[in-house]
Amino acid sequence: MCCKVGGRKSSKEINCRCCPQKAKGIFANQFSFFHFLSKKKLQAFTIAELLIVVGILAVVIVGMINLFIYTSVAAALAGNKTVAVAAAQSKMEEIRNYDYDLIAVDYASGGVPGNTFLLNQPNGIGTIYIDSTNPDLLEIKIVVCWEDKYNRIIGEDINLNGNLEVDEDLNGNNELDSIVSLVMLFAKK
Repeated sequence: MCCKVGGRKSSKEINCRCCPQKAKGIFANQFSFFHFLSKKKLQAFTIAELLIVVGILAVVIVGMINLFIYTSVAAALAGNKTVAVAAAQSKMEEIRNYDYDLIAVDYASGGVPGNTFLLNQPNGIGTIYIDSTNPDLLEIKIVVCWEDKYNRIIGEDINLNGNLEVDEDLNGNNELDSIVSLVMLFAKK
């Protein structure tokens, strides 16, 4: 019997559709919850919403992969640069401990030990430039170029031979250039 017809609610009519009043009591919420589940249409995501989510995830994943690749290349470059700087510093110390009067001759092209030195890991070459216009002060510049694991040449020495060819001087200063270049002024003692 409905509450509008008889005026009273029985326990079976606790969630009667025709009655606007809500039943009160300990079980009222449970009955209305089950009634809600049984009568409401279940909703799901539409194809359009799923495609949007998949598109956003694809963009994020591609971005993360590119970030990973970029950071691994940058880490390899930093490691190679550290090795190249260490080799250039070692050569600079070798020159500093050499007889001052023989530096300009022995570390010139054709001299012994010469104006180039090799790097084993990474595959590269260092070139030594000596400006001896002032006999009491030598300007020594060491430039290191190398090939990284992606077969890219770091520096202007494209063929890694220590000599400047016509197509290698990109900035027109008549010297090889690289991200690893050390310059030292060495005074006669």
